[in-house]
Amino acid sequence: MFPTLLIPLALDVRDPELLAAAVTLAGTAGVRSIHLVYVHAMDVVGNPLLGGIPVETFTPAAPEGLAGLADDLRERLTAAGHSDVSVHRHHMAGRPHERITALAGEIDADLLIFGRLRAGDGHEAWGAHAQLLTRYAHRSVLVVPHGSTLTLNDVRVGIDFSPRSLEACKAACLLGKEVKAIYSMNPDEGITHSGITVEEFVARLRTNAAQQFNDEVLTELAPGASTPSLVMLETDNVIDTLLGALHGAGLAVVASRGMTAMASMLLGSTAQEIAGRADAPVLILRSKGEDMGFFASLLSR
Repeated sequence: MFPTLLIPLALDVRDPELLAAAVTLAGTAGVRSIHLVYVHAMDVVGNPLLGGIPVETFTPAAPEGLAGLADDLRERLTAAGHSDVSVHRHHMAGRPHERITALAGEIDADLLIFGRLRAGDGHEAWGAHAQLLTRYAHRSVLVVPHGSTLTLNDVRVGIDFSPRSLEACKAACLLGKEVKAIYSMNPDEGITHSGITVEEFVARLRTNAAQQFNDEVLTELAPGASTPSLVMLETDNVIDTLLGALHGAGLAVVASRGMTAMASMLLGSTAQEIAGRADAPVLILRSKGEDMGFFASLLSR
């Protein structure tokens, strides 16, 4: 599913949480190589002393601590029985999100793993570079809030019955031991015809949801995948209700299509808001290849 991981490091207290997440995934996600990268933030436009030198040609000294983190990761992998997973380290200068995105393409990374601060007061807790990577990376990303621990015993997936969200649910069943699909529905948004009560509408919605979940998820699970349960919640605030349902999960999973800058500006991103506010690690699943089915592309790797 994720043969190649790329982990941008901040060289601070959050880094060990990212290494731990990578080791956890190594046992179930088919990880074969892990790349650690540290980017010295440098903007040639904002730094006239460079005299127009292309920042890509500037090779900074290896940062203190990067080699130690690579050794630490190798030790963790060996202790977990994954000594066959290779570890690589990179350091470079430039705009972090641009250099990381470029490196992800060069190594054909399947998943980016990076941290963020704890969220509070209903606000997203992004650093500038993490938010840009989440929006525009053309691959899946795992966001690990500081203080959280990735576990696969309790995986919860936010679904809206779109094809992408149902495919993400099936993919999550390859990772988690216990998987819950969370469907937050707002009955007020669906009643457009007179002659039907809220109770009748909700009853129909629940029946149809259960049938579709059976037909498009339960009957299409890959061999060895966990069987998910469907949890349906009524709400007038879908995002806040979903965040509440994801509270305390070992891993939260949502689906997203990669957004262009214009689409992001106009539409925003539910997946991004969930990843920016949840207290659990959040995996945003997206396909690298639009000419393949999302679920099929995950299984084919």
